[in-house]
Amino acid sequence: MLQRAQQMRLARSRPPLWLVTGVFRGEEVSEPPDGVETFEPWIVVHVDGERPVDDTGKPIGKLCHLT
Repeated sequence: MLQRAQQMRLARSRPPLWLVTGVFRGEEVSEPPDGVETFEPWIVVHVDGERPVDDTGKPIGKLCHLT
């Protein structure tokens, strides 16, 4: 019954997904903006290895709205 209630709330509110890409070993996953409710669990794409020395990028997080 609780699961059904949660599904109904998600169907009405449709919070966005938090998608984070480019997370190399040892890096922290970026958080969604303050005050934004997101669907959980988040989707995080990890890279199994260290970030290359010449790569100055950082993990990229974005909100993906369910339409």
